[in-house]
Formats: sequence, structure tokens, C-alpha cells
Amino acid sequence: MRYYRDYPARNFIRDVAVSYQGDDCLIWPFVRRGNNGYPILYEHGKKRGAHRFVCIGAHGEPPTPRHEAAHLCGKGHLGCVNPRHLAWKTPKENQADKIIHGVHNRGERNGNAVLTAEKVQEIRSLKTTMPRRELAKIYGVTPQTISKVTTGTGWSHIP
Repeated sequence: MRYYRDYPARNFIRDVAVSYQGDDCLIWPFVRRGNNGYPILYEHGKKRGAHRFVCIGAHGEPPTPRHEAAHLCGKGHLGCVNPRHLAWKTPKENQADKIIHGVHNRGERNGNAVLTAEKVQEIRSLKTTMPRRELAKIYGVTPQTISKVTTGTGWSHIP
């Protein structure tokens, strides 16, 4: 189902974005409904990033259902929809790009994070002196989180 409010946005994708040949970011000129700055449209009642529609228009359907429309410029959160800045990538490849571009949401940048890099290092230094449950109470997290921190399966980007 198409919503009337999406018609100008879909026309922009079809008439402007897909055929854009510039090197600079092409910034989405409409409201960005996503809470992370990405432009959002609806398709069959589901939210989809506008950059995905541009990537399909410029590069064809994704190679597999798992592939994501990835921003090579690292400025998707600013609304870039330049087709020359988009490519199909696996989730793992896309996450690696986010780390390179410095726009990942792991660690303290995750809005749900309770711990900080400093606290993670403290927990790791205390792991042999205190039980997990006690560390969990002190730091306001679960014993499972403490386990992930101390084994390196969580917060693995912190040395």
C-alpha cells in the first residue's frame, strides 16, 4: 500500500536520486522519520530506508535477502542517498564499514549501554577478585553481562 505522503519522496527517488551522477552526498530533502537520521519510507506496511529503494533503482535487487544497502560514504545517518555512495553488502560487511566510518553504535554509543569503556576495564581488572553477581550489583548489570565483558564476547572492542 502506498501512502499519499510518500508520493513526492518516491518521485524524488525515481526522478532524481537513482540517476544522480555527482560525487558529493545527495541529501534527502524530506523529513527523516527514522530515529537515527535515516530517511524512512513504507512498503507493504513495513519501514524501509529510502537508501534501499535508491540502491535497488541504481544497482538492481540485492544479491540475497540478507544484503543491506550500505553507505560507502559513512553519511547515511545524515540522509545521503547518492547511488554512487551505495552498494549491496552483507550485515557483517556493513558493520565493518560503520566501524571504519566511526558511525557504529557499539559500546557507549549504544543508547541502551549501561557500562562505559572505563567501567569495562575496571570489571576486567576485578574479575579474579570478586564473584560475577557482586560485580553485577556494583555496576548495575546482569551476571551474564559481566560474563560477556570478562570473556571478551561483549565489549570486545575495548582492550
